[in-house]
Amino acid sequence: MKTATHLDQHIGARIAEVRLKRGMSQAHFAREVRALVGGVGWSRQVAWQVERGEKAVAASDLVAVAWVLECTVADLMSTSDPVSLGGEQTLRTDAIVAGEEAMPEVEAWARFEEAGDALADARHAWERYAHLIDVVRRRVADTPALRRRIETFGAKALRRAVAEMEDGFGFRPPADFDAESAARSNPTPAMLVAFDALGTHKVSESQWRRWTRRAERSTR
Repeated sequence: MKTATHLDQHIGARIAEVRLKRGMSQAHFAREVRALVGGVGWSRQVAWQVERGEKAVAASDLVAVAWVLECTVADLMSTSDPVSLGGEQTLRTDAIVAGEEAMPEVEAWARFEEAGDALADARHAWERYAHLIDVVRRRVADTPALRRRIETFGAKALRRAVAEMEDGFGFRPPADFDAESAARSNPTPAMLVAFDALGTHKVSESQWRRWTRRAERSTR
């Protein structure tokens, strides 16, 4: 372990504080951490040295400590008081370890880059789908066995969707509720691809984009 710093002293004190709140002995605490990190480096003596700020804790060990103490790494590291990392400069750790809210511009830029990737993926996904389904349509026209297989697949997908519609109420649905009509007006991906392959409902790019946006919202 490297030489302990002012920050390590803060972390050690927080570990001791949380451990005592959990009613956990140093020996039991050390055994639990040792089991997580592979039986190396953690004894009651090491736990005592860590809590006194005499030993620094490796990043992987700190995660194990947080797991054993049922807290977060931020709970152990975060402080609004300036601490030293070993050099002359001191800094606060709360804005660094508190998570994405502490640095919104960093989080926002990461989401911006992901948004660009998602847009490119959506474009490529539609192009791939359009090519593949066109191949399937041509095969369906020439192969009755394939048409029957896809018809069976679509019928099963519709039945599953109807069952989900009926079970999704959590109570008896209204007497005039038509689960099949509701399922057809809110098709699942399996239903869409079957209908499209059979030519009973051709999926346009604009409809596909509307469906993917709706699906994305439902998973948030």
